[in-house]
Amino acid sequence: MGLVVRTFSTWRHPGAARRARSGSVHGARVITVNGVAQEHLDEMVDDLVRRLGIEPRGIAVAIDGEIIRRADWGSTPVNNQSAIEIVTAVAGG
Repeated sequence: MGLVVRTFSTWRHPGAARRARSGSVHGARVITVNGVAQEHLDEMVDDLVRRLGIEPRGIAVAIDGEIIRRADWGSTPVNNQSAIEIVTAVAGG
């Protein structure tokens, strides 16, 4: 039995790549979640996970390549231009 890490898919607007290059979505700030540009809101990691509708149990969150401890989600801000990866481990191989 092996361990497979799977990223959560996020909806991608057809113009997301163009807006990500320009640094804005309709004039707003931008973050990238699992490779998809999204509007940046002033929020903490736990707020982002909740807003995306992702069950927090069994996932890991990294911001700009650094894993954020679950205990720190409520006090770790999501900054403009951050690259966020949300992954889950699944059994299999």
